[in-house]
Amino acid sequence: MYPRIISLPLALQLAGLVRPIAGAYSDIASVAEFIERLDLSPAASSYVTSALNGSDVDSISSLNEQEKASYACLVTGAALGADVVNQSASNYVDMIQVNWCDSCWYEPRCIAQPKSAIEVSKALLVATFLGTKFAVRSGGHNPNPGFAGIDSQGVLIDMSHMNETSLSTDGTVASLGPGNRFSDVYETLNSMGKTIMGGRLNSVGLGGYFLGGGLTYFSSKYGLAADNIVNYEIVLANSSIISANATSHPDLWWALKGSGTNFGIVTRYDVKAQDNDSVWFEGLNYAPSQNEKLLDAIIQYASVAENDSNAAITFSLTPDSGFVEFIYGKPVERPAAYSMFYNISSSGTAINSTIGNMVALNNAISNITPIPKMRRMIASTGHKFDPPTLKGAYNMFLDFASDVEKYNATVGFVVQPFTSAAVLHATKTGGNPTGFNKTLQNLLSLSIEWKDSVHDNEVLTAFRNYTDRVEDLAKTNDVFLEAKAMNDAGYMQNVLASYGPKNLAQLRSIATQYDPLKVFQDLQNNGFLLAKA
Repeated sequence: MYPRIISLPLALQLAGLVRPIAGAYSDIASVAEFIERLDLSPAASSYVTSALNGSDVDSISSLNEQEKASYACLVTGAALGADVVNQSASNYVDMIQVNWCDSCWYEPRCIAQPKSAIEVSKALLVATFLGTKFAVRSGGHNPNPGFAGIDSQGVLIDMSHMNETSLSTDGTVASLGPGNRFSDVYETLNSMGKTIMGGRLNSVGLGGYFLGGGLTYFSSKYGLAADNIVNYEIVLANSSIISANATSHPDLWWALKGSGTNFGIVTRYDVKAQDNDSVWFEGLNYAPSQNEKLLDAIIQYASVAENDSNAAITFSLTPDSGFVEFIYGKPVERPAAYSMFYNISSSGTAINSTIGNMVALNNAISNITPIPKMRRMIASTGHKFDPPTLKGAYNMFLDFASDVEKYNATVGFVVQPFTSAAVLHATKTGGNPTGFNKTLQNLLSLSIEWKDSVHDNEVLTAFRNYTDRVEDLAKTNDVFLEAKAMNDAGYMQNVLASYGPKNLAQLRSIATQYDPLKVFQDLQNNGFLLAKA
């Protein structure tokens, strides 16, 4: 029933190298207490007791990371049963290649797949008691290495089995498991006539998206996706399960709305549900010769969107093409909000003019082209809408594209108008820590994709230098804005510090309260962590 028992090395005990680890990342003082807290079946309790030598002395702190990970997999397997995938499993490779970016394909010692908050609590209890490194993965869409993956020194907690979608009896709140992808959420809620403000691609997982704040199509009307979360069910560092909302742990509720994975493992998101009303959308392709005109148009459009909360847009340029998707929050075909684009000749239609709901909208954009597994990096930078800055950044983008052509790299330049209304919406819903300036701004998203790992260092260095040049230009033109969109940011960027010193200090204080032993700073493999801010 259970894996072969591998007991603690006797030599460590004889050499006097054993020492208690209570107080490091756990308050549990003995193996007996540990097993009791796990609430195992009698057979599993006996198995774990034998595996850990039946000792009350925690010699595990003397082991190396790989050995700790082995014990964590063994005990987690006893606690979760079949829902632990070991390296010898036939589906192990498929499981590690779930991540969208192939530079994130780490090989954990094992993959735990909890099905409930209680099982997440047990998996975390094992990690903290044994001092084992871990990572948490929802959908694996983040391209930053190690943010949703870990090597053989740790355990990957994969949330994909926690994929519930339900609606409150009054139809106002959707309860969502972190293992969902937005395609499933939108389809399920659509059958009930509802939707939520969420991801703009079907393949995106809920967990990382919500914890990063989440840009939506209709941020001007509803704010960030996180501004619509009324309650988080979360497993804290001490393995307790609590709810964070406006009346219970409101400080943590505020902190979770855009600060990443610093406070616990969220096991359920309760999100405001909206009627799945009809909207209009259309997507057009453009020849690269039109990109300068498109930049002029997006600047004009941003001013219009500042005063029209129904106006939304997807605007993406490459050296070889342009793509614009128009999305309007009412069933009005070709509204005046996009008039500045209508006289620019397109090279073809990517998405037909359609009046449909959010399912149709997300299916249309997600089905344009399949997204291959490649090596990727992203960066976020913000500035006030300013023609010299935007056009200067685009010219730098063209130079950068030319520089990295020798690596067979593909680059992207995505303009994202973010209105003052989108920022101010947070004040109506308890606030958030993101620190966005209350003004119309461009949350510029930069990206690069390449295939061969041999070019990693050169590509990443060039990308970092290019991002720095874009930010230097905005600073020179006095339009630079500090706050970055976490979901669009690269690991080299200090996102939490960009939220401002006051918010950063408040986040640190809240983390000290809910994670005094720094479990999520020390044992969590990577992320936009307060320890690095």
